[in-house]
Amino acid sequence: MISTYFGKQLNLPDFLVIGAARSGTTALYSVLNRHPHIFMPGEKEPLFFCDYGEPRKKTIADGKIVDNWQNYNLDQYSDLFSSAGKGQLLGEASVLYLYEHRITIGNIKKIYQGDAAKVKIVAILRNPADRAWSHHLLHTTKYSEVLPFSEAIRPEVFIERRQANFIGMFDYLGVGLYAEQIDAWRKNFPLMKVWIYEEFFADLNRYMKELSEFLGVEPEESMFALKKINSSGIAKNRAAKFFIDHLQKPEGWKKPLKRFLPQRFRQKWKRNITQKLLQRQVMSPEQRRQLLEYYRPDIQKLETILDRDLDLWLKG
Repeated sequence: MISTYFGKQLNLPDFLVIGAARSGTTALYSVLNRHPHIFMPGEKEPLFFCDYGEPRKKTIADGKIVDNWQNYNLDQYSDLFSSAGKGQLLGEASVLYLYEHRITIGNIKKIYQGDAAKVKIVAILRNPADRAWSHHLLHTTKYSEVLPFSEAIRPEVFIERRQANFIGMFDYLGVGLYAEQIDAWRKNFPLMKVWIYEEFFADLNRYMKELSEFLGVEPEESMFALKKINSSGIAKNRAAKFFIDHLQKPEGWKKPLKRFLPQRFRQKWKRNITQKLLQRQVMSPEQRRQLLEYYRPDIQKLETILDRDLDLWLKG
């Protein structure tokens, strides 16, 4: 949509995919990005609305803390949508928006002003215990997380990282405390859909029709062949880890590829190779049981907010 902020016309999304992390949003972004009547920026996770006006966040690379997280300014963010075709619906996907709801909602209202209530919000929620485990595995591969899961989820570890201005995605447990997050979004945005990951991917025909209707576009055949991508796991061996590490880094040998291959093809190529080099790692039943007990009170609050039962999580 075209919105005006202090007299300046801006290209801004008509809809946002806000999360949750590790709940199929990369697959959803991929199919929406291919829809002829939808325009998504080449980059998933611009994180503009939770980073705007905030200090640059820190993350981990090669086992070291680095301060290289990109913050877009308003013009740069608007430019992400400048090549959209006439009449295309504009959207973007940043899973930290759900977790960082206070900052994100405040920035959306500030920038969209009177148009904020028109923004459509899409959320997909996954069993929080499985989500936390998958999230840590992804960070071990992609961001060189150095701590084992049992250590990384300790509250004092995240408090220390948050005080050091780490990006919020390192709050492996907190990202899955959905109740407050969803409640805040629903209270501020009347046009919002919340789906459950385990149901969504089990009945794509139904939910892709629902999504298309919600966004106001005709469903495309490719939407019904959506596949979960961006799988997490651990490297099969040292050689696999070495290769994965170099795939994730911005290195000179990749520059020729950027000239000849569009970003979405490069991303798909990188994901496919990475997935072949990973092996699945399963959480122990006892650890999963403990996590579900930790999340039980929040899941029960979410049941009230969504007015539905979530036994598929509590009994899963």
